[in-house]
Amino acid sequence: MTSHTDSDQLGGFERRLLAALTRVDAQRQPAPLQAPVPPREPHRNARRLRLRRMLLALAVLAGLLALTTTAVATLSSHADLAVGGDAPPGGVAVAKGAGCRVGGAVTFTLDGKSRLGVAKADAEGLFVAELPIPSATPLGWHELTATCTGADGKRLVQPAKLRIAEPEPEPAPEPFLVVYGAPPGGVAVAKGAGCRVGGAVTFTLDGRTRLGVAKAGGQGVFATELRIPSATPLGWHELTATCTGADGKRLVQPAKLRIAKPEPEPLPGQKPALKG
Repeated sequence: MTSHTDSDQLGGFERRLLAALTRVDAQRQPAPLQAPVPPREPHRNARRLRLRRMLLALAVLAGLLALTTTAVATLSSHADLAVGGDAPPGGVAVAKGAGCRVGGAVTFTLDGKSRLGVAKADAEGLFVAELPIPSATPLGWHELTATCTGADGKRLVQPAKLRIAEPEPEPAPEPFLVVYGAPPGGVAVAKGAGCRVGGAVTFTLDGRTRLGVAKAGGQGVFATELRIPSATPLGWHELTATCTGADGKRLVQPAKLRIAKPEPEPLPGQKPALKG
């Protein structure tokens, strides 16, 4: 057990320790307060954010440019031969392609034996050529070959399919008849279409006077000069062209024909009369 004497001694020690700490605190100089760190200015933060975004955008743009350059280079060096549609025997075939050495010769052959011509590759290795097809070339599919030195310095052979076919026939024009006027005893010009190719075309005036016969040419077109009887009255008449039509049936085409006196030619040095 703690005696009263010990308790008094312990209490005295605590009091002396407290008094010593109080004196030390009184002698200590108060430390200056540390100035608070000012917050970063908002405009500096915004400027740094814009700078980071700009750097990121430049990096993305550089990547896109690199991809674009690679794509263009791949496209320019791509070898591909194409033929522009069918060609008839004795006609012309159009061929185009790429992949050849700049300025190099491109040789074209048909079915590996008939040489059709030579073209020259341009500054990008592209080429275009019009190639005459031999008239004896059979109808159907053939192989057209373009041979050149490639951009890598190696021999480049490009094949393509070429179809030799007869051209589609143009549709025949619709039936028509046109007649230009004439004076009595003069010549009228008539032209038209709609008759059978090679068939006869008979012309009559007013349904009774036969003026002549013509022959229908290609696609049933015809043209002829018809002598008008000198006793034909002035005025409007009907000219009729009769033939076998393209469908095999009888075709009758009427047209109006004007018979009029020719206008007198002016004398030398005389101006033609003005019509009111």
